[in-house]
Amino acid sequence: MDTITDRVGKQANPAAEKEEMLRRETFPSNDNELYHELPPAGIAHTRITKHAVERAFHSQSVKKAPGPDKLSFGAIR
Repeated sequence: MDTITDRVGKQANPAAEKEEMLRRETFPSNDNELYHELPPAGIAHTRITKHAVERAFHSQSVKKAPGPDKLSFGAIR
C-alpha cells in the first residue's frame, strides 16, 4: 500500500489516515490566519449618466483604424 505525504512531511499509510490527511489538506480549517475579508464594493453597479457616455464618445479620435468589425469609430459615433 502506498503512503502519501502532506506539505509538512508527515506520512499516512492506512486508508483511514490517508482519508483524514486528504480532507485536512484539501479543506483546511478556517482559522484567523486563513480568513480574508471581501474588498469593499466598487463602482461597477452605479448608474451611468448620458453626459458620461457622450463625454466618452467625444473624447476619442475618429481617425483611429477600424477594428475587426471593419467599422470606423466615426461610424460608430
